[in-house]
Amino acid sequence: MAYKRRPHFRHPDGAAKDDCLVLSARSAALELLRKDGLLQLPRRRMSAKVAGLSGHYHEAWVEAPGQTVRVADFSFNDRAAAMLTLDDGRQIRVLLDGSVSVRNVAGEGVALTPTIILSITDPEIAAMSPEELRRRLVILAEGAVWCAHWDDAELHQAALGLAQSKAIDALDWLDATDLPDGLSNDERRETLLHLKAKEILERERKINLPTLSASVEVRGPLGTPIMATRHVFSEMVELEQVTLEKHMGRIRPDVLAHAKAGKWFPPGLLIIEITVSNTITEERLVRLRESNIPALEIDISRMGGKVTEKEFTHLVVHETASKRWLFHPLTASLELDAKSEVNRKRVEQNAEARRIEENKAKDRQREEMRRMGSTVWRDRFLAAAEAYGNELARFDTTGQQYDRLQAAMTEVEGCADALAEHGYPEAKDDFILYRGL
Repeated sequence: MAYKRRPHFRHPDGAAKDDCLVLSARSAALELLRKDGLLQLPRRRMSAKVAGLSGHYHEAWVEAPGQTVRVADFSFNDRAAAMLTLDDGRQIRVLLDGSVSVRNVAGEGVALTPTIILSITDPEIAAMSPEELRRRLVILAEGAVWCAHWDDAELHQAALGLAQSKAIDALDWLDATDLPDGLSNDERRETLLHLKAKEILERERKINLPTLSASVEVRGPLGTPIMATRHVFSEMVELEQVTLEKHMGRIRPDVLAHAKAGKWFPPGLLIIEITVSNTITEERLVRLRESNIPALEIDISRMGGKVTEKEFTHLVVHETASKRWLFHPLTASLELDAKSEVNRKRVEQNAEARRIEENKAKDRQREEMRRMGSTVWRDRFLAAAEAYGNELARFDTTGQQYDRLQAAMTEVEGCADALAEHGYPEAKDDFILYRGL
């Protein structure tokens, strides 16, 4: 059986001859696509994503812009939209239905009849010649979706490159091939951050050191804490050289730098530890102290564990909130100064405590004086004054008279104080106490 394709045009069943103009318009639309029709292609968007070291996916999109193309050849399989422009500027959206009909022709075999239908009923449009329709009609592709595109491979590679760039900017991508096998993604990311910190410090050649503080606190004699703090305040220092994970005896710092002298901090080696999810163990702290080298920690987890390269640069160089001193030799001298301050404050509090106790004793003594009647104290006062006068008039060559006089006067003064508490302050006059003699 042979198939023969040929142009075909006929009236639909039941169509009136007056519809010939409409049918002519349908044929003209077919000719439009075959000869010099224009087609507006939609944009082509394609995405790609990569999994970062943290497990987070980074996605990027690229786009090939839409374009207007001229149709060289085509096969009609589905419905399409077109825009028809009239002389007065009005535009009419029309639909083109394409199909292929198959029929048997006696003596000729099977005939394939391609048909395109321009769905219009306006006589003004139907009256246009095929050439006029071809000139005015533009095929639209609004709402079209690409199933495949000539540049898909290139677009996919471009999107993949952008996705990797996002992961790199998020410090979540490491292409290094010289890493030991068996490292987890967390270990690979920490290695990446160590490399990036070294790169940043080598490039910036400076770091803002956090304040170093030492505090001493003891319980004072008054029951309140006594505390003193000494500081070496935060400052930016310059760096001369930076090395990564260099073995130094029992320690292997993440980053080792040599700092120049600042206003407050002395020059010398500086250890920098970068922590993400791990913590500095007590054993490691002991080893750092044994090295007697200042050790600084930069804790990424304080920023949620995720930072961009710009944020990480600011964190490493300028930020101090995420930094803390693990060890610094200056701490010992700061603690010594703080202890001296605490001791000075404790001496002051001891003296104050004694004054408080003395005042309490005096208060208890005055209370006791008030409990005894004034006549009792009057009689005791007169007896004490008489005893003092008698002792003063006695001639004594033993050398002990002075002590007896002191004891007698103490009794006189005590009785005078008691009388004063009862409303007789004149009992404490110097003349009565023999001081005016």
